[in-house]
Amino acid sequence: KEESFQTGKDFFNFSRRDKLLKVIKSRPFEMMCCFIIALNAAFMGIKANIILAAAKEKDVVNEMPFKVAETMFTIFFTFELAIRFVVYQKWFFSVTERKWHAFDCFIVFCSLVELMLQAAQVSLQGPQTMLL
Repeated sequence: KEESFQTGKDFFNFSRRDKLLKVIKSRPFEMMCCFIIALNAAFMGIKANIILAAAKEKDVVNEMPFKVAETMFTIFFTFELAIRFVVYQKWFFSVTERKWHAFDCFIVFCSLVELMLQAAQVSLQGPQTMLL
C-alpha cells in the first residue's frame, strides 16, 4: 500500500518528499522515536513517584519542571506526527501503520488539549498566582 500513496493530487507537493519518507522509515528515526517514548514513560513514572511521595509527607512539589518536560514531549510528538502527515497526506490512514497513526493522533490530541487547559487555567488565575 505504501507504494500507491505516491500517485494522485497532494496538499503539499514537494520534491524532497521521497527523502523525507526514507528518513521517517529509517531505523535511526524509528529508534529515536522509540527512545523518546521510553523516556516519556520513565518520566511519567518518576513524576508519579515524586508527587505521591510528596503527598504522603504533605509536602508541596514544584510542578514547573514537570510541565516544561511534558510540553517538550508534546512538542516532539506533535512534530513527529506532523512530519508523518506531510509525507503520507491523504494516505495517512491507508498505509500499513494506519492504526498507529490513529493512536498517535489520539494521544497527541489529548496532550494538546491538556496543554491548552493548563494554559487556560493559568490565564484565569492570572496575577493571583504571582501573589502566592
